[in-house]
Amino acid sequence: MCQSMSADALSSEAPGTVDEEKCISCMRCIQVCPENAKHLDEMMLNAVAEKMEPLFRERKENEIFW
Repeated sequence: MCQSMSADALSSEAPGTVDEEKCISCMRCIQVCPENAKHLDEMMLNAVAEKMEPLFRERKENEIFW
């Protein structure tokens, strides 16, 4: 098992399962896994990208929230 899991959501006993309470959806496991054991569902990724595309058409000014 990969040692770089920052949230410790994957256990060494059952690396195929995710502890939903610890997972922060950072997707670091996908990025660093040398075995490519984790991946994103391509259809879901495309659907999210299509839905978000209008939000990124124009550059927006930075905002400061107090």
